Amino acid sequence: AAAGSVRGAWAWLESKRSRRRLAFVAQLPEVARILSNASSAGLSVRTAIEMAAEELDEPAASEMAIVAEQLLLGEALEDALADLERRMPARDVGVLISTLVIQQRSGGDLVRALQDMAMTLEARRDLNRELRTVMSGSVFTGYLVGAMGVGAVLLLNLMNPGVIEELTSSKIGRVVLLVSGILYAVGYSMVKRVTRIDL
Repeated sequence: AAAGSVRGAWAWLESKRSRRRLAFVAQLPEVARILSNASSAGLSVRTAIEMAAEELDEPAASEMAIVAEQLLLGEALEDALADLERRMPARDVGVLISTLVIQQRSGGDLVRALQDMAMTLEARRDLNRELRTVMSGSVFTGYLVGAMGVGAVLLLNLMNPGVIEELTSSKIGRVVLLVSGILYAVGYSMVKRVTRIDL
């Protein structure tokens, strides 16, 4: 029970972290657009990050505020952005950070690069939303596969009371339940793997 509680708490924490990361990735087009607008107005990258922290919603506001505070304390832009990428590990975040670091090192049209990135990130977000909509039926099938096993046993027990007790009291019954559970778990994991698409 203690191990299960620890595992459950860890899974809950990882789920919250994943949701926060996905929410931040969804805000990246707005982040890039605000940085682009601030840069086109002649503001420095640090000031642009401070503006992003003030104008964006959570969780991007907190993350950009941390970066702005690190820059205010004298940390290099590259190091502060690297810390951001460690807190929010995602491919899109890495692309945005790489763009900012490269433009900071070598110069160039930062405004144009950020504008193009904002449009690209918006297109990726829309495509992800469409894919989730298209694949929602298959995802539901995965959950249905897992529920069918439990539902079948409960239905049998309703039609013939005592079936569950007979299955769990005999060695063959326990083996059958174990094999069935494994097969349903394998089917569920296969459906999840087939419906997972990474862009």
